Formats: sequence, C-alpha cells, structure tokens
Amino acid sequence: MKKLKATLITLILFSIFNITGSYATVSVGDSYGGGTVFCVSQTPDITQCVPEGSGDYGLIMANEDQVNFDSNPEHGVTWASKYDAIPAARSDDNGATNTAAIIAALPADNPGNNAAWLCHKYQGGGEEDWYLPSKNELKKMHLFAKAHNLIGKGCSGSRAGGVQCLVGGRYMIYWSSTESSRYSKLVWSYGFDLGSQLDYDGNGCCSFGARAVRAFNDLATQQFKQAIKTVVLGMHMRLGEYSPINLLSQYELQDIAGYLRQSVKISGFM
Repeated sequence: MKKLKATLITLILFSIFNITGSYATVSVGDSYGGGTVFCVSQTPDITQCVPEGSGDYGLIMANEDQVNFDSNPEHGVTWASKYDAIPAARSDDNGATNTAAIIAALPADNPGNNAAWLCHKYQGGGEEDWYLPSKNELKKMHLFAKAHNLIGKGCSGSRAGGVQCLVGGRYMIYWSSTESSRYSKLVWSYGFDLGSQLDYDGNGCCSFGARAVRAFNDLATQQFKQAIKTVVLGMHMRLGEYSPINLLSQYELQDIAGYLRQSVKISGFM
C-alpha cells in the first residue's frame, strides 16, 4: 500500500510538472507578460528571435502606444531633450542596453521629453523592465504588426482588452533606442506606414511615437521544474522508506503548495 501511494503521488506531481511545463512555451500573438508576444526564439539569444512560431524566449510589446499622434499637440515625444553622443546606445539588436545607456547619459530628462525615459517608466502588467526597442527590434515588431493587421488607426487586428493598433507619430514613425554609428546627431526610427528604417536628428527636432518592449525567458519555469523534481524525489524517498504522507511536516506541505501556486502563475492563469 505504501509503495502504491508513493507511486500515485509521484505520478500526480510528475503530471503537474509536465502540464505546467507545456504552458511555458508561448506563441507569437499570445497575451503574455503584460503585453503581446511579437517575436520568439528557441534559445536565450533573442537577437535571433522571429515574428512567427513559438518558443521559450522572446520579446513582448506593450499593448498600447506610450505616446502617438493623438496623444498631445506635438504628436509624440522627442528622442531626447538634447543630442548626446552615447556610444553604448548604438546596438542594433539590444534595446535594453541602449535604453540603460540613454538614461545614464541623460539623467535630467523625463518621460515628457525622452522616448527612452518614457518606455523605462512604463509599468504595463505590473512589470518594470520595459525599454525603448532597438532599430531591429522595431523592424520585427513591424513585421508582426503587418502580418496581424495592427498598423494604423482603425486597424482590424486590435483586441478589446488586449493589443491595440500601432499608430505612431507623424507618418506613423516610432523612435528606436539606437543611435547612428555613422552620422553625428542622428538616431534610428522606423516608419510603420512603408516599413522603412529612417534616421532623424536626435537633438529634439521631431516628435514621434513610442511603444515599449520587454524580453521574456523561461528561467522561472526552469527553476520551478527543478523544484518539482526535488519535491517528487524527496516524497518518493520518504514514502519508499515507509513513512506515510501524513507525516510530512507542515513546512514541507507549504513548500509543495507554494510550488503549485507558482506553477499556476507561470502557466498564465494568474
């Protein structure tokens, strides 16, 4: 009886482990992590993510523009209050490092005059790691938006309570966080009307749109899986030694309950 009980409990926990693990992989277009997944990767190198399929790693865009043509009389936000050469903000693929460099270089700026600051301060979904996307991250966002009819006012792909149309600023342009490495005072932007990368003066010349992004990965899921394996092994060993389940301490039971609650959160049910 004790061995049967051990086997049943192991199978139950193993099933939970497999079910929650299956929910960890997300697909392009999913509502996830405070926004909508627009790019996925099978490896931690999200610079190689693609705007189709599914994966455990990738990029999420905010469900709404942080600023666009209709937000204010300026029809957007400036890239910064002034241009400052920031060599650490020249990555074509890593908007997070670009944004951090911009904020460090221009600490007196704010969300009203700096697109990077605006995205950095965004807290959609309760998350606090949003940033202004790089030029290539914007390109992938455009590819996703085009494929899902999300470009322009009155787009047909918007969802009530979910992702909204990408309107952008003048000419449907969005700022990127990437400074030009070729020309002084120029920064990269992306025109969503024609799907083109454009460079503009970063010295407060223009006001364009901004939509924040954030990265996701399966680190929490991996930690959860390992925790479940540990619990399963521990329970199996105890029961195998003829220690009945009701002799598990309240702290062990609380740990198991905590792992299960975490699985629900990871799976997207909370």
